[in-house]
Amino acid sequence: MEHRRPIPLATRLALSVAAVVITLLLLEAGVRLLNAQDPDFYNSEKFEREGRLIPDSRGNYTGVPVRINSLGMRERDVDVPKPPGVFRVLAIGDSVTFGFGVRLEDSYVKGLERRLNAGRDQAPRRVEVLNTGIPGAGLVEYLEILRTKGPLLEPDLALVGVVLNDIMDYEAAAVPAALGASLADSGLRHLNRTLLLHSHLYLLSYRSAKSLLIRSGGYDLNVAYDSNFLPLRVPSERQARAWASSLRMLDQLVESARALKVPLVLVVFPMEMQLDQPTLDLYRRTLHLTLDASALDGTPQRRLAEFAWARSIAFVDLLPAFRDARGQGLFLRRSGISHDWAHPSPLGHSLAADTILLTLQNLNLVPRRKTT
Repeated sequence: MEHRRPIPLATRLALSVAAVVITLLLLEAGVRLLNAQDPDFYNSEKFEREGRLIPDSRGNYTGVPVRINSLGMRERDVDVPKPPGVFRVLAIGDSVTFGFGVRLEDSYVKGLERRLNAGRDQAPRRVEVLNTGIPGAGLVEYLEILRTKGPLLEPDLALVGVVLNDIMDYEAAAVPAALGASLADSGLRHLNRTLLLHSHLYLLSYRSAKSLLIRSGGYDLNVAYDSNFLPLRVPSERQARAWASSLRMLDQLVESARALKVPLVLVVFPMEMQLDQPTLDLYRRTLHLTLDASALDGTPQRRLAEFAWARSIAFVDLLPAFRDARGQGLFLRRSGISHDWAHPSPLGHSLAADTILLTLQNLNLVPRRKTT
């Protein structure tokens, strides 16, 4: 009887890898044939690069169309210089102002513009509210937007939409991370992004797999999104540094607006877990966020209100209005990860527009409609 030579370990490993690869390729082909995905769903590269919006670009991001005008804004074409008879409002902010996950017309920026123009019969449009929001931006970028686009667009009023994840230590964030950790993190992010853009199989399973990891504790949101929740946590030295740094940045925004002779309004957006105890409990139970009852006390909003009062600038706190309307679906919901704690739904944007309008009118910061 002939004695068979054992298959070398390297060969067995190569055959196993080949079998896995072939199986994945077959599954990929099956998904593309039977349940094709949108590979551009998470692709912001068509309109955004290195924290800037690409002029005259467009894409379809998170299921909604995005068009960037020639000035690098998610906005219709804008006349420069400003036409006579136009009152122009500059809306500055991050992905909330940009309108992440909603159509431009459903954003609070355009909702406010429609409300300000309701009943006007002048042409061109009497009031313009222009969207300069950039996904992922923070107070440093808000300052740059005001300094660069302010002189160009000649606003009569500037709204700065502050989200609580804007409260961070900007000096520390400017220091590069350790090389090894930076390379590892960059490598994983690049791999994830490549698969999202090119694999229908990966895209199909991504959201549900990530949600399962979060709910099972395999993916810790407290670590991955640590800076998002810092202002809602119990006081600490790190939180104190973040507040000191952020208030310095806000002071620069105020001074820049004054140099441009443009009234500044701070608009503070709440996070969903701030709305009430059941909502906070839901986030702690399903997403394992380590937040205690102090997340409900509104301390971040009070600190920002005190800052605005001390510098004699207008302030809009959206938390009370959102609390009054809680339970009505004010924040985005998506398949897979079922909660978005920062980005308002179209209904949330509409409520924000109503609340901002009321404050602006009460303070006589915008022209009132003519009454007949």
